[in-house]
Formats: sequence, structure tokens, C-alpha cells
Amino acid sequence: MTQYLTGELAKLCSISTRTLQYYDKKDLLKPAYIKDNNYRIYTDNEVERLKTILTLKDMGFSLKDIKTLLINNHDMKAVHLLLEQKIIQDEQKIAETQKKIKHMKQVKSMITESSTSPLPKINVIETILANNKNTQKLYKKLFVTGAIGTLIQVVGLSISVVMKSYLPFIIALLLGVICAIQLTNRFYNSVMYMCPHCHTEFKPRILPWMFAKHTPKTRNLTCPNCQQVHHCVEIVSTTH
Repeated sequence: MTQYLTGELAKLCSISTRTLQYYDKKDLLKPAYIKDNNYRIYTDNEVERLKTILTLKDMGFSLKDIKTLLINNHDMKAVHLLLEQKIIQDEQKIAETQKKIKHMKQVKSMITESSTSPLPKINVIETILANNKNTQKLYKKLFVTGAIGTLIQVVGLSISVVMKSYLPFIIALLLGVICAIQLTNRFYNSVMYMCPHCHTEFKPRILPWMFAKHTPKTRNLTCPNCQQVHHCVEIVSTTH
């Protein structure tokens, strides 16, 4: 049977001698025997045990759980049960971490690298993000209104085809235009914007607002306070 000194075993398993000493102290891995010169000697049995410890540790098991499994000589059924519990716990942690990362990205998107706003402005940003549900409700209402306008035009076109007359389509088109104007006006009156540089909340003029480049949650506007052009964050007006 092959024998290993502490340093040789550590090198074989790519760990430090300090780690081996720690496992020894915690009664996780004892040497097969100790020579008169105090050299600790490990054999293939200890190598196998160490590999088991490292495998379980890589999967996230605590040293306490590993020690319990080894001392009680549990079989793979116990590992399966522990893994099942750990997977549930880790998935919850991952979900929480992903939620935090998403939130941090949202906050980051509302702050430019050169922003000189005072730190308490972070509270305003938090309030805006907390009220995000209001934004979602507004989008849903606008979507329904837009869908009704589209439906009117489709029905008008269908009737025109059946009747072989342009009149129903023209009427539907006019109704659709009215619906679009109301939709745009309602949307404009419902939102404000926050400059990511100075964090001023403002209402842009309607024409620059209509023709500004935009994303689903931002619009490229000139801040009336700092006069800088940025993708300003869209927020639901508190007065709406």
C-alpha cells in the first residue's frame, strides 16, 4: 500500500498542508499512523477519504455535514437526501441573488458615471422603483386602448370588403386616429422623466417627447436643469 507524507498528500489532491492539518484537527481526516519522528503517514484509504471530503465540499456541503456522513458511515441515500435539501436552499439563494442583481442594475441604469447628485437622491430612485407597479398598470391600460383602436380598424376593413365600400374603413380609420391621439395624450400626461445625471424630475415638451429616441423604459431627452442629453428614466407622474 502506497504511503504519503502530509506534503505529498496535499500535493496529490491539490490542497495546502494547512488544510490537511485543519481536517486533522476537526477529526475529519486522521493519518493512518504517526512515526516516532512525528511524521504523519497517510495510505490509500486516507486518500480515498480525502477525495470524498473534497468532492462533498465542492458540492457545498458543510464540514459538519461531511463529518456526520463519514462518522456514521452513511450510504448514498443519505447523500441524496442532503443534496435534495441543499438544491432547494441554493435555488432560493440564487433566486434572491438574481433579484438583488436585477434591482442593482435598475438603480445603476438611473445613475450616470459623472453624476454629481447628493447621496440622498438614492432614496428618490428607490421610491420610483417601488412604484414600478403603477407603471405596469398604466402600460396595461394603454395596451387595451390601443388594442381596441386596432380592432376597430380591422372590423372596419372587413365590413368595407363585404360591402365593397370605402366608407366603413374610412370611418374606422378616423376612429382609430382619434383613439391614437387620445392614447398618446393620455400617455404623455401620465408620465414624467428623471435625468440620470442630476436626478431632476421633469415633464418634457410634447413634440420633443414624441420624436425622441426611446427604449421601453427610457427616452432620450434634454434635462431642463443640467441641460445634458441622456436616456431619461420614465416614471408615472405622482399627480396622475
